[in-house]
Amino acid sequence: MTELTHEFNDLELYLLGLIAPEEVSPGRLFLNQNQQDQLFYGGTFEGPAEFVTVDDIIEHNGARIPATGETQSHFSMVRIILSADRLLTEDEMAFFDYMAAR
Repeated sequence: MTELTHEFNDLELYLLGLIAPEEVSPGRLFLNQNQQDQLFYGGTFEGPAEFVTVDDIIEHNGARIPATGETQSHFSMVRIILSADRLLTEDEMAFFDYMAAR
């Protein structure tokens, strides 16, 4: 697998069609879904959680179509960044370079 595995979790890679369902590890689902105020680095979710498997997701939503191996996995694209009246700063360029590499 490519370096994408450092940026995306197993479930995301499955949904992208890059790994097979049997490669997806179980994940935790917090039953209290009203914790949006904790969606930041270092936030703490509270309450009960349960393990969810990719089989649970497939049972509820169906298998991914097209299946892994049948989907496009290489893409060509270009990103154009427009800025008004100035060039981007080094930090801004570093951000866009990082995001494009993902």
